[in-house]
Parts: sequence; structure tokens; C-alpha cells
Amino acid sequence: MPAPRPSALPVAAEKAIACLDALAAEFKTRGWTAHVATAPPRHPRLLVQDPGDDARCEHVLAAPADSTGDWWFWYPWAERISPADDTRNAADKVVQLLRATSTP
Repeated sequence: MPAPRPSALPVAAEKAIACLDALAAEFKTRGWTAHVATAPPRHPRLLVQDPGDDARCEHVLAAPADSTGDWWFWYPWAERISPADDTRNAADKVVQLLRATSTP
């Protein structure tokens, strides 16, 4: 189910939410928890949680690259994950990051 939309969102926020909804759907097909958060004035973001350990979670943003204007998924520390139209690759990378940072 898509995230609720606050009224009068800027077009860029609507695009970000659409990208994040698509990525959330990819995570959900894998059995992961993923929720889009829209709390202005913060940028829309996706909270992803490992189904085996709720403490392992990460936020993902969707925004255009300054140089090209193409939309990308980003980690909060401004590192690109994947182009926004490649949800499978983005999900793979986020899962890999979360699994790599798990504690024994």
C-alpha cells in the first residue's frame, strides 16, 4: 500500500515517494519490512528493517543527482545506491549493507 500523501507536496517530493514506494514493494516481496515516511519538512524516506533482526535497519532516500537530474536511491550519508528505476539492485545493496553490519 502506498504511503499516505500529505496535501500540497512539491512535485519532487511526489516523485521521491513514488520511487520509494516501488523500492518498498521490492523489499516486501523479499519478506523485509519497508515503510515510506513522509513528515514535512523532512525529505521522504524509506525505513527498511531486516526480518530476522528489527535492530538492523536503514533509511533510504530518493533524489535526483545534481549533475544529471537522473533519480537515484541514496543512503542518508549522501552515497548513491542505485538508479531509482533499478529497485532490485538497490534492494540487493541495502540488504548486503545490513547483513555486513550485523553483529555475531
